[in-house]
Amino acid sequence: MNGVINITTKSAKDTQGTLITGGGGSLLQDFGAVRYGDKISPNVFFRVYAQRFDRNNTLLPNATMRRTRGT
Repeated sequence: MNGVINITTKSAKDTQGTLITGGGGSLLQDFGAVRYGDKISPNVFFRVYAQRFDRNNTLLPNATMRRTRGT
């Protein structure tokens, strides 16, 4: 198998402000992320990022749900 992975990054200067993403579904259940970027001085920028996934429920081959936490 051959392939190309192209990773494009942006500087903290280009990602100012707040970004909130979230979703759910049968493949990635309960996921979300928050990013915040700001300027400290004219030439100093920062970015903070937090992310959460909840994949505790697993679909078994016989189409039943297995819980890894709780019941």
